[in-house]
Amino acid sequence: MRSKPGWRKKSTKKNRDAEAEKKGYKELEKTNAAFEAYYKTNGQAQSIVPEEEWNTFLEFLRAELPTTFRVTGTRRTANELNQAIRSRYIPLLTNIVIDDKPVEAPTNIPWYPEGLGWQLLSGKMAIKRSKEFKGFHRFLVAETEVGNISRQEAVSMIPPLLLGVEPHHLVLDMCAAPGSKTAQLVEALHANDEPGQIPSGLVIANDADSRRSYMLVHQMRRLQSPCLVVTNHEAQHFPNIQFDLGLAPGDRSKLQFDRVLCDVPCSGDGTMRKNAPIWTSWHMGNALGLHTTQVSILMRGCQLLQVGGRIVYSTCSMNPIENEAVIAEVLRRYKGAVELVDASAMLPELKRRPGLHSWKVGSKDGRLFESYDDVPEADRKFIRKSNFAPENVAEMHLEHCLRIYPHLQNTGAFFVAVLEKKAAITAVDRAKAGVELDDEEAASETDQQQLEVTATTSDSSMTDAQMETVKRALSPATVEEPDTKRLRGDAASDDATTPADSDAGKPEKKAKTGGYNNPDGPFTLLPGDNASVQEICDFYGFSEAFPRDQLLVRSESDQNGKTMYFISSTVKKLLQADDISRFKLVHTGVRAFVRNEGSNEKAFRYRIQADGLSVLAPFLSAARKVNAQLEDLRIIVQKQNPMIEDLTTHTKERLDSMQPGCSILEFDPAPYPDLDMFETIRVPVWRARVSVNLLLNKQEKRSLGFRIGVDTTAAETAAAAAVSSNDNSEAATPAPETQAPSAQ
Repeated sequence: MRSKPGWRKKSTKKNRDAEAEKKGYKELEKTNAAFEAYYKTNGQAQSIVPEEEWNTFLEFLRAELPTTFRVTGTRRTANELNQAIRSRYIPLLTNIVIDDKPVEAPTNIPWYPEGLGWQLLSGKMAIKRSKEFKGFHRFLVAETEVGNISRQEAVSMIPPLLLGVEPHHLVLDMCAAPGSKTAQLVEALHANDEPGQIPSGLVIANDADSRRSYMLVHQMRRLQSPCLVVTNHEAQHFPNIQFDLGLAPGDRSKLQFDRVLCDVPCSGDGTMRKNAPIWTSWHMGNALGLHTTQVSILMRGCQLLQVGGRIVYSTCSMNPIENEAVIAEVLRRYKGAVELVDASAMLPELKRRPGLHSWKVGSKDGRLFESYDDVPEADRKFIRKSNFAPENVAEMHLEHCLRIYPHLQNTGAFFVAVLEKKAAITAVDRAKAGVELDDEEAASETDQQQLEVTATTSDSSMTDAQMETVKRALSPATVEEPDTKRLRGDAASDDATTPADSDAGKPEKKAKTGGYNNPDGPFTLLPGDNASVQEICDFYGFSEAFPRDQLLVRSESDQNGKTMYFISSTVKKLLQADDISRFKLVHTGVRAFVRNEGSNEKAFRYRIQADGLSVLAPFLSAARKVNAQLEDLRIIVQKQNPMIEDLTTHTKERLDSMQPGCSILEFDPAPYPDLDMFETIRVPVWRARVSVNLLLNKQEKRSLGFRIGVDTTAAETAAAAAVSSNDNSEAATPAPETQAPSAQ
């Protein structure tokens, strides 16, 4: 039975099996006796829900998960798009009836701030059979492709909200891929942005898997943030580096963070509603081998956290061994230096249950143990004392943890704990507090902290067979946020206690950053007086306020690299750290300028990228700006390389007066209230000899078309035909962007 069956055709098991047989497969049975025996509230194992709720809990766990999404970006742009959803689409989707059954319109997620979270209870049938839902679906796809909307499971949105990120915070996301939670952190950093303002904080998004790290880069590109750094480390071995705080000359200290997110690898049984294979692969041993890794990641997160900072630990598992047992072990080890925060007043409309104070631990073969004393010696290779609730569990206030269950608000299952660091736990903490440590004491202390993490990490109790089962269970089922996280398969790790590279401080290497062989090339900072930078600033009329010394290239030899990236001042300080070579840097910076390799010698060679336009726009003079009309925008979106003479008179005259090269079209939507747009649209175009080319990719053009009320299908077809025939009528015209996010 599904959670919202009202509009669906009645379905029985017999009918489903018959339909599945026609398609060549049999529907997966969503039952698992071991799962029910372990979690059911009958005195045999965990009391995760009251016994009278058990059947409802199972019913929701077996039901299809609603589609949920959130509107992204800065507060102003998000509110603009949200208003368009409310005024343009919700009225059309209200009172839809299919087969005499009402179909529910999208509704707000009740606990998501400012009404920016949405849930869609109607399924694929509504999209197929309702032109209104089909149109809304096209809108969602277009806006998702350019990053204005993020499709994300509702419970996955909770940890970043509870972290409470502010624009000045240094933030670490320890297990970041695929990136939807990271996106929330970056959005929070930029939430209060005003034109020309760049937050003083930063977000470091780390993941242990190199492939997932690059997927993370792709997901983050749409955010256009110069305050983001992507790294590739095992979270429990995230390195220490010296960081110039900029408060006083020579004021350097180990990098610590104001906020840390530990969304750790887990067994993922909270995702059964979208990862159905977990129903068959689940067994009690799944959590045992993950527990020690989870403890080590949280411990390292606490070490990297500033005293007074906040850390959020989360899993998409219901198993207390991965949840309360992890929290209890870290609280025990740090003896009051880290405390649980009472989050009951946070997100008041979110329905949650308190954390558990007692639980049983299951063996590989399904036996249950009340305490560690009951565990036979042979089983202690796999079952650890920290898997059980400690004797002083009542003093730890585990009830402050949040347990989210499917039947409470029709979501997946999730666990979240909010912690604060109240006192020093490392030599770095004591040094920042003014406690003097001699070199030997400081080194010894640091080594001891790393040994604790390493010892915990190596204390693995998972057999090869168990690991393979968990890996299969953790493999992402969709491109949407796969809340389960996989353990890194690569055995290589970065030792946080390894001394800095002996060449790190040499002047000739100081501008090159990154501690491993990045396939995209090293990060090389450009000086503010770089000749190409000066050319760019003169041509586009950048004001003196533009930070010319915050650009970098991905090349060791070419100071005039083809692509220049813009970074924030805080990221620049990070990259200038003497021991930055410890960092496995994957990516940072927003693509700002790209050198055009066309043959038109009259055209200025560098064009502004759509990625960086929102950051660069406040510093631009009117030198290369064109105030466009709605008609102009519609022409360039619908046509491939339209003629300049086809544009409105003012726009035509303005472009004719310009040297060939990149220009910025600006459109003020104020005179057009029906568009539900409130902010100026800025897009880069290439002004060729007699035509213009919109420097946006297909997805961006489609999104822009939706917002100004035109269909871009013809332009997409023409563009594809032009590519296939290699018809380059004007060789100096660059190809449209292939990866650039929307620049609004």
